[in-house]
Amino acid sequence: MKKLLLFIAIIAVSPSAFAQVSFGPEVGMNLADVSVIHTSGSSTPITSSKGGILLGCIVDNPASATFSIQFGLYYATKGYNIDHGFTSINYFEIPLNGVYYFNVGADRIFIGAGPYVAYAVGGTTKDGTISKSLNIGTDTYSSDITPFDLGVNMMVGYKVAREFLVRMQFGLGLTNIYPNDAAGTEQNRVFSLSAAWLFGGKKTESKSDEKAK
Repeated sequence: MKKLLLFIAIIAVSPSAFAQVSFGPEVGMNLADVSVIHTSGSSTPITSSKGGILLGCIVDNPASATFSIQFGLYYATKGYNIDHGFTSINYFEIPLNGVYYFNVGADRIFIGAGPYVAYAVGGTTKDGTISKSLNIGTDTYSSDITPFDLGVNMMVGYKVAREFLVRMQFGLGLTNIYPNDAAGTEQNRVFSLSAAWLFGGKKTESKSDEKAK
């Protein structure tokens, strides 16, 4: 996590960042589930997707006319539903994505991927009529979920006039968020749909822009 934060800090203070960087609010919705495998003899629950929110700020730092580094800070809800209840987990999440653009007239289509790190700050679980706040920690017996979630994001989106963008994203959790490793694994899976409005930054000209001059 420290290496990821250091890399983001280096990008943020690089000379090109001040000339090219743009940023803005991003809002959207999550459709979250988990991949569950229980190995301790207990039955593996059948889960289904649970809706959630995605709120935060995106920072876009173009490295060239067609490639950009995007990162940000987000509040995201993940979790899952079961037949008789649900689990909802609240995270602060930092993604770091490499994004490649394809020009479509004045607009742009983009694809991207990269790692993310998330830290759980709360949550709720409900089983039948009984609900409780999640106990976040690493203790095998007293904790409900682990604090950190590490994974990768894959995305596709559309950017309008270099200011407004919409994107669909899939987040694949790679770490076990279930504290008892011996009892099984639970890994986050999240589909997201979001929109952002970007401010600042200087237009990076593409070859088609240069030919038009």
